[in-house]
Amino acid sequence: MELKEAQTIDLFAPRGNGGYLPSIADRIEVDDCWEWKGCRDPNGYGRLTTEGSSLAHRVVWEALVGPIPEGLGLDHLCQNPPCVNPDHLEPVTQAVNLQRALTGTIRRERATCSKGHLYDSSESYATQSRRWCRVCRREAQRLRRAT
Repeated sequence: MELKEAQTIDLFAPRGNGGYLPSIADRIEVDDCWEWKGCRDPNGYGRLTTEGSSLAHRVVWEALVGPIPEGLGLDHLCQNPPCVNPDHLEPVTQAVNLQRALTGTIRRERATCSKGHLYDSSESYATQSRRWCRVCRREAQRLRRAT
């Protein structure tokens, strides 16, 4: 799914109480993964306040796709928590989401980060649950310090 002008406008459309969300589109860096550049929780998921605290990928999904089906959550197929690209999200049960997270198969098989930098020993590091790209982390820190 490409971010089109009409979809960008949808992100500014009146929400339930008639309020506007003018800053959402400005917080998304559009690439293969649509990286959330706003506030993130400790697990890397985008956060914003819309009538209470919300996960950014859920807000973007509902704005561009529609309501999330009852009893389902959104699974990041790209295994990239700050991604809000609806093409990278799939409504699934909590059990399926947890199964996918525990196996981590998709994530372990990737040779590059979402920006295409190689996962090698000099430009990446790993925690128990994921690999991190040093190049992207440095760039994100540089951008945060510049603002």
